Amino acid sequence: MSPLKNIVPILLALVAGVSLVRLGIPQLVGGLPLFFQEDARSRIAGGVPTAKPATPELRQEAIEVWGRAAPILDDTNVWAAYGDILVAEANANNDKPAVRDKRLAEAQAAYRAALIESPSNGRAWTMLAAVRLRLGATPEETAALLRMSLRTAPRDPPLVIPRLDSAFYIWRVMPPDLRADMAEQVRIATVNDLWHFVRLVHEHYVLEPVRDILASDRDLQWTFDREYMATYH
Repeated sequence: MSPLKNIVPILLALVAGVSLVRLGIPQLVGGLPLFFQEDARSRIAGGVPTAKPATPELRQEAIEVWGRAAPILDDTNVWAAYGDILVAEANANNDKPAVRDKRLAEAQAAYRAALIESPSNGRAWTMLAAVRLRLGATPEETAALLRMSLRTAPRDPPLVIPRLDSAFYIWRVMPPDLRADMAEQVRIATVNDLWHFVRLVHEHYVLEPVRDILASDRDLQWTFDREYMATYH
């Protein structure tokens, strides 16, 4: 075999390798800033409840960095994280409806982009339900989004409280089968996040239906009752 024939496979491999590196540069450029933003994202989006509250400047910086990175990376989790940051900014501007609704609309677009990349992203379905509800979704639309949320991530603990928050808004008009499916979320919340769950129940005035769900497990019901009474009586 001639020396030329020996070197051709090596050259082809090198060309392929260079091409892959070139294709990966945009992803690297887009993703590198997020490495330094991960702690800020957790604080802004509520991942670290005891952390120092994010300042407006930190929130704005995060929106800019993640907003630039998300279209470049086009990754379902990055889009969902960007949506979380936008929701946090909307929450910080509840007293400014125009700003709040603008950020919610941007978050809605981010969660939809996350679902285009991966329809199995349970967080995106959960948060899309919450955002659409705040933007005026009907109970029927909210119920449909909650069904997808349950179908894609039925036992993901961080999603249970936001999922129930949306569900409790439409609880009295929710289809019976979906309400039955939500019963398991009530039990998970009681076990995994009792402090937040008790306050959510009080905020939505759903004490009676929650206690009815927990009645099948007297120990669990007593755990809930004890925390509720200690907090609100």
